[in-house]
Amino acid sequence: MNRDEELVAEWLRSKGHKVCPLTDGQDPPDLVMDGDIAVEVTTIKSLAYKSIWQFLDAAFKSLGPAENSRGYWVSIEYEDETMFQSVDEGKRKKELRKHIKQVLEDHYRNPDSGIWRNPIKLPYGLTLKILGEITDNPDRCKYEVYIGGESEGGIVVGMLVKYIQAAIDKKSANKRIQERAVKYREWWLVVTDVSSYVDRLDQDSLRIVSDALMRREPWKRIIAVAVRSNRVCRAVAL
Repeated sequence: MNRDEELVAEWLRSKGHKVCPLTDGQDPPDLVMDGDIAVEVTTIKSLAYKSIWQFLDAAFKSLGPAENSRGYWVSIEYEDETMFQSVDEGKRKKELRKHIKQVLEDHYRNPDSGIWRNPIKLPYGLTLKILGEITDNPDRCKYEVYIGGESEGGIVVGMLVKYIQAAIDKKSANKRIQERAVKYREWWLVVTDVSSYVDRLDQDSLRIVSDALMRREPWKRIIAVAVRSNRVCRAVAL
């Protein structure tokens, strides 16, 4: 078992269930609970996008403080939230910092140029667009990431729906799971989320996530699990 599977097995045992892991070609499922319930464990990273925000925040601040408090909002788009979770992360960041420094310093020197109304395409599927001046610039930054007025909680909810739905769809399409579905009375899908906000979302937000998900066979129950400090800190049925 991988560590997330071990943590889920430990958590289920703490609730009084008997849990047996399946290995060496017996799986899927990853675990069998109480003899006839199949438990499949999969991991998502719903906060992966934050690494992009953090990178851009640092890259913008490296350009120095705003002149006379003149700063600009920058909207961002990206094709892959996990773009920095790769073996060439350092190379990607170095290349992007170079491009960002060039285009934004050019803009800051000549902000009235019409070319800045168009999206700025950068490597690795990252796109910037300068939206306009920050009317009140308490941070005195030349550039800040614009998140469209959406609260971080709203963004997290959207990301949870996206990643959990993708996990449901992928596991439902697994032919070995389809072939073995009748062997067990029920199938549970446990989605672990490392350093996620699952443990912080209120009941209304969790209800939004649950209502947005499209259920598929063979899953009788879908459980979101927040993993922090190498332990299960919250688990919720969706």
